[in-house]
Amino acid sequence: MNRIYGAFSHLTPGIDPVENRPREAAVALLFIQQDKPRLLMIKRSIRDGDPWSGQMAFPGGHREGSESLVETAKRETFEEIGVDLSTARFLGTLPPLRLPERLNLPQMVIHPFGFELEAAPKTTANVEVAAVHSFSLSDLFDGVGRGEFVWQNNNRPITLPEVRLGGVKIWGISLRIIDQMMGRL
Repeated sequence: MNRIYGAFSHLTPGIDPVENRPREAAVALLFIQQDKPRLLMIKRSIRDGDPWSGQMAFPGGHREGSESLVETAKRETFEEIGVDLSTARFLGTLPPLRLPERLNLPQMVIHPFGFELEAAPKTTANVEVAAVHSFSLSDLFDGVGRGEFVWQNNNRPITLPEVRLGGVKIWGISLRIIDQMMGRL
């Protein structure tokens, strides 16, 4: 787990890495310390009007009011899956990622924050979450389930990377965050 800790920039909790960006969101990468460390993710519920409907994601969402981005990640994690991160070990942040403009999605900057949990948490999914999954970090590092798929963007096929593990597909911004973390190790 110390290897994971080294991937994150070490900021003081509550300090935002980037100020004054439009449509900012924060996500929590939850690392579970067990015999074999695992990464917890959610599968979003299928909902009309949600451009990420049914996709694998990290708990998170938009900043409210004057809260810091790390507070946003903690609040959203509690709201979405009932996990209180107040006693979790804060690992730091990865560089923010901007959604590609070509995707015709809301323009947004995603701020990933890492947290370490000593054991698998009891989760309670809200209406935004269809399921909670965890994946072996060694499988992710070893490239298990890596491949590509063709995604239709405005009737234009785009080949994108994916990871298929545990019966689900991880791709898009969530996979970019995972790859960014692994590239820093």
